[in-house]
Amino acid sequence: MSVSLTTPRSVGRSPVLKNFTRTLARPLAVVALAAVAWPAAADDDPWRLRGGAAWVDASVGFGSNDFESDGDLGAQVSVERMFAPRMGLEIGAMVGESSSDFTTEIFPGAFFSEGLDIDFSALTAALNFHFSPGRAVDLYVGPLVAFLDFGDTRLEDRRRIPGTTEQVLALDLDGSEEFALGAQVGADFGLGDGPWALNVSAKYFETEFAGTDERGREFDIDFEPLILGFGFSYRF
Repeated sequence: MSVSLTTPRSVGRSPVLKNFTRTLARPLAVVALAAVAWPAAADDDPWRLRGGAAWVDASVGFGSNDFESDGDLGAQVSVERMFAPRMGLEIGAMVGESSSDFTTEIFPGAFFSEGLDIDFSALTAALNFHFSPGRAVDLYVGPLVAFLDFGDTRLEDRRRIPGTTEQVLALDLDGSEEFALGAQVGADFGLGDGPWALNVSAKYFETEFAGTDERGREFDIDFEPLILGFGFSYRF
């Protein structure tokens, strides 16, 4: 089964979802300003600086096909401000990519393969609830809003039949910018009595974006990544 590279799908991005996420942007900005201006919580060190690697495992829908990524490495960084004993606002940024492909043997020696590569960057804002602030293990969870900038996207079909030249059909797209809703969970594992900790986290969100080719045609692409983070946290 292959995706047609000649007929674009109609772009069906939900206006309800887009308006809802855009509506969240303003109150979230107000919460961000309030968190910075709010007097420090009981914790003498209300800031958390986190950074490290990000493993991106995404489900992608293009045309009638669904792709599962092979898993790709990215990077992320964030800063959180505790504005109440158990509540904090975390602002972050990350870069990543999603690569997926599958190969089918049509008959002995004949193969069909299809691949989809997506580059993206994201700005995120999460309202975290901390179950055990100040403890050796600080577990937190919260809703997430993300603003994603999708860069180069490439869809490639390859057909190889014995006795013939390999056929390659490629479609290069420029991605759009979209909002997404999701959630995250994470934990800081303290390293002794100092400010350093190991951090692990998981983020999930879903959105859809439009990829535009050089002829101005738009293709609708569904994007649902699970992002696993591993790194360090510094409290100050």
